[in-house]
Amino acid sequence: MTITARAPAAPPAPTRRQAGVGVSPAPLQPAAPPMAVAPVGRRVAAFVVDLVVTALVVGGVYLATGELLYAAIALVEVPVALCVWEARSGLTVGNALLRIRTVRADGPFAPGIGRSAVRGLVVLAGFLVAAVGQFVVVASGAWDRSPLKQGWHDALGRTTMIDVSRRSSSRRAAARAAQGANPSAGPRQPVFHDPVVTAPEVPSGRAELAAPPASAPSRAAQIAPVPLTPALPAPAALAPVQPAPVRRAPAHRAPTAPLPPPPAASPAPSAPVSAGPHPVPVWAPPPASVPTGVPASGTSAPPAPARRAETVGFLLSFDNGQSFTVHGSGLVGRKPQSAPGEQHDDLLAVDDENRSLSKTHLEFGIDAGGFWVTDRGSTNGTSVLTAHGEPLDVLVGVRIHVPGDGSVRVGRRQFTARPLTR
Repeated sequence: MTITARAPAAPPAPTRRQAGVGVSPAPLQPAAPPMAVAPVGRRVAAFVVDLVVTALVVGGVYLATGELLYAAIALVEVPVALCVWEARSGLTVGNALLRIRTVRADGPFAPGIGRSAVRGLVVLAGFLVAAVGQFVVVASGAWDRSPLKQGWHDALGRTTMIDVSRRSSSRRAAARAAQGANPSAGPRQPVFHDPVVTAPEVPSGRAELAAPPASAPSRAAQIAPVPLTPALPAPAALAPVQPAPVRRAPAHRAPTAPLPPPPAASPAPSAPVSAGPHPVPVWAPPPASVPTGVPASGTSAPPAPARRAETVGFLLSFDNGQSFTVHGSGLVGRKPQSAPGEQHDDLLAVDDENRSLSKTHLEFGIDAGGFWVTDRGSTNGTSVLTAHGEPLDVLVGVRIHVPGDGSVRVGRRQFTARPLTR
């Protein structure tokens, strides 16, 4: 008697979530802390400090020389010097004392010469209009309803002022800790599902019938039943069938030892046919008698998982020929020194005959985002260059990650940071 088996029906669509199946969510990177806008009162106080410094310098020049011309020159040079310093680092004397910074409105970056010049001209125009006009311009941020609290000079120069005090830093750290402690705030993690097992093609002229393995009841339940031809009579029980022969390796492979004869023990008894007009056979896999090294028919060995490269450090190559290998935090300068209470892994002394580098010019480190740098209040500033040479000024105390194809400019020196992997 020959039993004809039809092609298995299409497997049902897998459910969205299988019980007990999934992956542990990957750790989320904390979002960058928002900029804390500096209060208007501290902005006005910083401006007053800058005016006092200017007056002291101009008065000192006049007392030292007795010439009004030199005093007038100092009156022009001091505000210009403060404007250039603010353009490169966001700092003035008042900003440094009151722990505030002038930054671009679109991110925590140094404003640049153009934006700082616009700010200075607007403040000068306020002074020319009225004696207290400059104070009105600086304090005009109190009337701005936007979150940036921009004054008139900030709105025209597309800048704002942020608070970098320790209290503001602690608030941002607390916000990051609260976000990391609340996993529901992050995006949903993907859930992997078990593949649906379908019945393979039954060899012509026979159907293998056996009870499903006891270790996988859920997979056997997902196998679509194979209906039989209605014209066949319903037998009382189906006789057990011998296991399907195993295909040998192709001719181009190395010859293998002949297969051992099947065991003399009788095969497992077939499952009884349930009551009904037509029996429903259930497919069971053949015994695992395939020799080692020969894959079963229609299968292939899974590829070995690719090993992911691990970054163990960075190679810093300067344009003067010096190179350093770093594995943690450090300082760069002519004679870098850690401040009291600080600890760094590397202190990199760079040769600079033009003395364009400060003694302690910048600080660097390595984190999950890569290699980062921040300025340490240097005289000539620090910039991160992209692959196209576009400079991005680095503020004091603000960490900027260096792109893999970029470089860093410190004074007149320049270096690249390439990762070391294993």
